[in-house]
Order: sequence, then C-alpha cells, then structure tokens
Amino acid sequence: MKRCEAVLTKENMLHENCVRSVFLSCSILLSWFPGFISSAVVTLESIEIFKTYEWLKAKPIIYFHCKDENKTVLPDVKDAHVSYTFKGEESWQPLTELQDKKCKRCGFYEEDSIKSDDVFDEWEFCASDFTAPDGKYTRIKDKEFNATFLCPDVHASWKCF
Repeated sequence: MKRCEAVLTKENMLHENCVRSVFLSCSILLSWFPGFISSAVVTLESIEIFKTYEWLKAKPIIYFHCKDENKTVLPDVKDAHVSYTFKGEESWQPLTELQDKKCKRCGFYEEDSIKSDDVFDEWEFCASDFTAPDGKYTRIKDKEFNATFLCPDVHASWKCF
C-alpha cells in the first residue's frame, strides 16, 4: 500500500511540474509577442453636432459610451453647429481603449430627462478603423455629427493605423 501512495505522489508532482512548465512557457511567449494582448488608447480630437434632441434643457448633455464601460460626458459640447477641438489631455479623456482584433459597440448619445437617451449613432468601433497615416479616424453621421478620433499609441507588434 505504501508503494501505491508513493507512485501517486510522484504522479501528482509530475502533473504540478508540467502545469508550471506550461504556464511559464506561455508567459514567456506572451512577453515576446505583446501584440496578442495589446490595447491602444483612443482620444477625441474634434466633434461637431448638428442638432440636439432635448427641448426642456437649455444645454444638452452629450456623452460617448461603449458597451460594458462607463459613459464619458463631453462637458464642453453644448451647442449645435460649433466645432469643438480637444488636446487629448482633458480630464475626461481618453474615451476608450481598443484591442488589436476586438471591436466594441460604441456611440454618441444625448441624455434625455423624460424618456430613454437619444442616439446620435452607434457602431462597431475597431482598431482597424484607424487607417490614416496620422492615426486619425473620422466618423460622419449625416445630419447628426462629425467626429475625429486619434489613436496615438503605437505598439511594437501592431498599430492603430
């Protein structure tokens, strides 16, 4: 009986060593190829809205939101037909982070005091959208808004643009 216990203990030790080896190997592999888990910060460079929906408030509350993330209120954006530009250093920036091969459902909205919030536009926001050589992506929704996003982060294994 003691002989069986000794064999079982050796098998457990071999299993634990195997698990540790696999974990260590994966950790080293991921450190060599950081692009597998890379993400890039996205900021809002400019926006112009063409209409507001709220009639009862003097100034609307406009925000950006991605599914399963907090909403980001754009405190300066209050009037239609005004082009707002940003430095990317504002307290509410960045808007989000995008991963190399994973898109997010995002959009611009206006808070509504009576019913559900109004939607300017929702779309699948992807790192692959940033195709311009300057790292910018412009989203235009006819009669709603024009917005330009900037992805300043460039990683060794992938770029936003």
